[in-house]
Parts: sequence; structure tokens; C-alpha cells
Amino acid sequence: MKICGRPTIVLTVLFLSCIFAHGQDKDIPISESLRQNSEKWLIKIGMINDKKPPKVKFGPYVTENRRGAEATTDRTRLIGPSADKSTQLKFALDVIPRKTDSAYVEASVETSKDSLRDVSVYITTNLKPDELWVLILKEPAGTGIMSLSDMVLTNGDEDIEIFSIIGDPLGKSEFTAPKGITLMQEGLTLGSMQYYSGGNFAYKKYIWINNSIEPHLQLVAAAVFASIMETAGYFENVTLEE
Repeated sequence: MKICGRPTIVLTVLFLSCIFAHGQDKDIPISESLRQNSEKWLIKIGMINDKKPPKVKFGPYVTENRRGAEATTDRTRLIGPSADKSTQLKFALDVIPRKTDSAYVEASVETSKDSLRDVSVYITTNLKPDELWVLILKEPAGTGIMSLSDMVLTNGDEDIEIFSIIGDPLGKSEFTAPKGITLMQEGLTLGSMQYYSGGNFAYKKYIWINNSIEPHLQLVAAAVFASIMETAGYFENVTLEE
């Protein structure tokens, strides 16, 4: 009995190890420079409700001072009051990696449409307070599709490109492939976000931010990822397509 028991235990452990290994999520492909100059941060999302954006944490970054659509644009710093009421505040938040640095974000949405409304996200940092980045995108369609081709990210002089990334499927179905986006400027990867991990851990989301780029650009990248997540409903039922 003892001789038969040991191989059985070993085989059982190996079997369970294989199941566990195949059950792990797989990452989207990222550039070698990003891999060498970043950490993989799990995105932690607080309780979601209709009144204000949930608190989001990834690595050293956290969103604070969050306001939702019920807040008036009269209190905004970047959008300003809308005289004709054609726009309203969608969300506002601070992205803070440490006590001394922060990015401030305000987003407005047009009210003249019922669907596919244009969203304008305004981003500034305390490191370069005179530099304003604007992210233009559309709310997801009723089908749960959000178009990357509609997204523009610029500060008026420089642009940051947003690309879709899809990894290899974990199984036979393409639905098991991890999905994400990456931010690039003049061939340099600023950061990547994996909003769908496929497999048994599809709900897990991750962010990588290049720590070799200028600190204010790291803040901008973090703010962009937080803003896209908020606009996409934290990817609970939304996917990005070109």
C-alpha cells in the first residue's frame, strides 16, 4: 500500500499543478523597453455607483476627490460653465502617485445625443501646470463596443497614439485572448493597460507605466488609463475595437 500511495500522491500534485498553471491569466504582449522599465500593477476598483466614480488603485497611483455627473460645471477648473447647457460634467478626479505630485482630470459629455456621445477629457499635472492634454473619445455603443479610431490624445503640439493589443488565446477560442491598449509617442511606449485577461481570471486588469519617461508623462498616462476605464464603465461589459 505504501509503494502505491507515493506515486498516486505525486501524480495528483502534478495534475493539480497543471490545472493551476493553465488557469492563470496571460499578459498582452508589451514592448521590451516597457518590460524592462515598469512593474505589472493590478488594478483595484472600488464600489461602482451612479453618483461618482469609484476609487481606483494601481501601483502607487490612486484616484481621489472624485465627482460624478450630478456635480455642476460651475465648480470645474478646466471645462468651465456651459452657457447653452450643451455639455455637462461626466466625471472629475485627481490621480495621485505620491503626496507631492498629481494629475487633475475633468471630463465633459455632450447632452444633445442619447447614444455615442462625445466625451472630452481634460488632463493637467502639477509638474507642468501650463500643459493641457485633451483626450477625445466616444461613449460605448449599445452593443458594448468602444471605438479606438474615435480616440484622439493631444496637447496641441504633441500627440500620443493609442493602439489596441490582443494576446494569444489561452485555449481554442479567441475569447480567451487577453486584450488591452498601449500608449505610444514617437515610437516610445509610455504604458499599457490590460482590461481583459481571458481564461479563469478574465476579470483581472493590469497596468504598466514606463518609469524611464518624464514624470509628468507618467502622470498623464495614468490619468488617461483611469479616464478610459471610467468612460468604458470599467470594462464590465465593454470591449475596445479599432
